[in-house]
Amino acid sequence: FGPAGGTLAPIPGVSHKYTPPGRDGTVSTNSAPYMMHYIKFEVEERKSYSYKVQSGASSAEWSDEFTFRAPAVTGETKIATYGDMGHSHYNCMENVKVDAAAGEIDAVVHMGDHCYNLGFTNDRRGDAYMNAFQGALTTVPWFPIIGNHESSDGDHFKHYEAIAYSEAF
Repeated sequence: FGPAGGTLAPIPGVSHKYTPPGRDGTVSTNSAPYMMHYIKFEVEERKSYSYKVQSGASSAEWSDEFTFRAPAVTGETKIATYGDMGHSHYNCMENVKVDAAAGEIDAVVHMGDHCYNLGFTNDRRGDAYMNAFQGALTTVPWFPIIGNHESSDGDHFKHYEAIAYSEAF
């Protein structure tokens, strides 16, 4: 993590493992647990930052490098708000990506129903959705809110409750 165009420095964080019901926690059986990683950092308003992530062992592959602009603390902040995105080609992913890149929006609030049942098909649906939306979600802060479709991933919201465990660090 670091200033856009500058040197990136590692940031320590914490990781939490969560194994939903029906999974045995092993990768070999496609029943791997969720690994949730959290870092804490500070930004200056309207300044651009770059980052990349690495999950797993120190020998694991790094992600591509992404850049985002921090929102304003004072003055105008433009927020895109939508809900019930779905998973078909009839959604606003491309519009959000274009608006974020152009500086037309500073943050995104997603009011629930992310792709409909993220955990279905051993998380392949959720992975495809997040990969398709990556172009927008890596460039502005994203605030996802759970909706009724998020209850259908096999654990009735427990996965989302587990995400809040990061507040301890």
